[in-house]
Amino acid sequence: MSIYTEPAPLPSHHPDNFQNREVHTIPELVKKAGYDALTESRNRHWLDDNLPRILEQNHSNVALLSVDIDGLKEKNDTEGHAEGDDLLVGAVIGMRRAGKELDTLRQDSTERPSDIVVARVGGDEFNVVLFGIENDEQLEVVTNKVRSELEAEGVSASIGGVVHNGEDAQELKALADKKMYDEKAIHKQERFNAELAKLSRVKRIAAKLGIWMLNKAGIKQPR
Repeated sequence: MSIYTEPAPLPSHHPDNFQNREVHTIPELVKKAGYDALTESRNRHWLDDNLPRILEQNHSNVALLSVDIDGLKEKNDTEGHAEGDDLLVGAVIGMRRAGKELDTLRQDSTERPSDIVVARVGGDEFNVVLFGIENDEQLEVVTNKVRSELEAEGVSASIGGVVHNGEDAQELKALADKKMYDEKAIHKQERFNAELAKLSRVKRIAAKLGIWMLNKAGIKQPR
């Protein structure tokens, strides 16, 4: 004779009743933890929650970069999303590697938990929080290092940066974004000019080829 009896069901209001527990998917859990699931960088939620505190605690030596990765949509469309994902992961690797450049800019031996925080804030957009930046000259050095490390990963990007000077978090992000979009517009114009120059060369070659074919056929050109 069995002595096991089925336990009575828990009341609906009991905290251990699984029906009362909030269920999260893996991406939701990652989001709650403050990380981007693909790149393992910080995410927008973390940045929105923490940037105001960072600025309050480090108001005199913080800078923010706004980074827009070029060509992600084209790579997704032509080579597949796996290649696009690799582009984003490579971008984060490059930006983190560039953060080591901050060690050369320090004028003190203060220990900091991290000199750079990379946060993915959109599909192809990142914000980079830089600690230990005191002026525009230092920011330019690190920005150029970020750009070169991105290029080493096969990534091109438009970058705008600003040194914190009393702005709140939203104002600082807006300033960095504006500089990034200004650079993006310049890149777009440069690409347009390059395509226009290429088209002009093609037209010149076609014209020369047409003249050669007319001459070969013995057809006189109108004057």
